[in-house]
Amino acid sequence: MKKSLVVLMVVLAATLLVSGLAMAKVTGQCAECHTMHNSQNGIAVARTGTDVGWTGGSIGGGTITNTPHGNLLVSTCIGCHTSADANTIIVNPTTGNTIPIVRNLSAPTEADLLAGGNFYYVEADGDAYGHNIITKDVTLLEAPGLDGTNDGTWSSHSYCSDSCHTNLVTGPAREDVETGCQGCHFMTFHHKDPGTVTDWTDPIAATAVDPTYRFLAGHHYLSGAHSNGNRFVEGIEDANWESGSYKTTGTAGSFNVYRGYNGTKGVVNEVNHSISSFCAACHTIFHEEQSEGSTWVRHPADQLLPTYGEYSAYDYINNYSTEAPVAFVDNTVGAGNGMVMCLSCHRPHGSPNPDMLRWDYTTQIASGGGSDTGCFTCHTSKNNP
Repeated sequence: MKKSLVVLMVVLAATLLVSGLAMAKVTGQCAECHTMHNSQNGIAVARTGTDVGWTGGSIGGGTITNTPHGNLLVSTCIGCHTSADANTIIVNPTTGNTIPIVRNLSAPTEADLLAGGNFYYVEADGDAYGHNIITKDVTLLEAPGLDGTNDGTWSSHSYCSDSCHTNLVTGPAREDVETGCQGCHFMTFHHKDPGTVTDWTDPIAATAVDPTYRFLAGHHYLSGAHSNGNRFVEGIEDANWESGSYKTTGTAGSFNVYRGYNGTKGVVNEVNHSISSFCAACHTIFHEEQSEGSTWVRHPADQLLPTYGEYSAYDYINNYSTEAPVAFVDNTVGAGNGMVMCLSCHRPHGSPNPDMLRWDYTTQIASGGGSDTGCFTCHTSKNNP
């Protein structure tokens, strides 16, 4: 009898690395994730559909398809990380391994959201609430902050006209640029332990795992004429994905360590491996055009958080806030190294607040007193009555 189609996810190692992934390779039976010929006893195995996900201890939903998935998978990336209920952490009943859920079909509890948020909100509320990887009814013509023209065509892009996504659902002209989850998580290595790749030109021949933080890599990574395997995001992962009861604060290593870069701003390259510079690939002017002289015209990112004045009360070493996280210069957790980043305010997968914000911006009342949350985590004096 064929086993239930249970899909394994990467098991996070407890040991934190200086950079790269704090992950261990996938373990378990190959058949849990893969089907060699999309056939078992003469019947197709792969599932397709927007409602594929975890239910009752196994992957279910959708419909069985005769069209096989890439990488011989029994489900897609998002199918493996979707749950029919509101749980954001799934425990595989067969192996005991845990699977991070980034897309729920039922509304998750906000307190239980993983660090990146949840795609539930963009599907329920629209494109303003997250990155759209599922719904084909995409309202945005191009990424906000792309290049300022916003004329609905990609010929105006400041990079290659055929290389970028119209959106994360519909692919561009280039076949080597992915859509969906892999539009951002470009190169995924689930079968190797953390380390350093020695052969960037051939991921199959590489002797160790790709070093990117959560598989986030720059455009044309290992593909096309502009192939460059040194364009990736560095970071250190919290072993419990900063989720609900798993969440801890107060000591270095109990939260995600996002890499900040204290230098010239721009798209991720061989030097600038920060999370904000990765976002800049699509949201360019929000990152590169932040100030005019000494005046801020856009909220800073990849900018050191001052340790004086209204900012001094945010002790991100001893009282780190996962509601308003900071990056650290070159992944070094230490006083004075904290940096504002894109994820300080936004959840990249999605949130219950417009613009993917981590909190409801409309409830932030200057001089209102009360708790130091949201904007007031950093701008503490602005909350004083």
